[in-house]
Amino acid sequence: MAIDSLRPSRRDKRIAFKTRQSSVDGRGHSTVGEQWVVLGNKYWASAYFGSGDEQRASAQDGATQKASFDVLSNSVTRLLSVKHRLYYPVSDTDPDKWPAWDIRGIVPLGKNEGFRVTVESAPT
Repeated sequence: MAIDSLRPSRRDKRIAFKTRQSSVDGRGHSTVGEQWVVLGNKYWASAYFGSGDEQRASAQDGATQKASFDVLSNSVTRLLSVKHRLYYPVSDTDPDKWPAWDIRGIVPLGKNEGFRVTVESAPT
């Protein structure tokens, strides 16, 4: 494995992905309330956040925090798009308590080795 960020020792952050699912009523119409459902399992990733200066400037401006997560290629990560969400950290057993991050970009790493998922903290 040529990509250093994809080595097992570097992938020490537990993450999950969710997709938006709309409910359908008895007549086949989409309901107003949409929910996010977990895609697959939880995954291990290496995480990269901005420098301390970037984080402080972002907090002062009231902006969102940005990060990148490197994950291995698998059947779920190959299907990811900006319509999905990444959740980190996933330390709580209740998925509704996981902090959400909106996916802003996905870049392949190596030859089918993995992906760098660029995210931004989602509004609460």
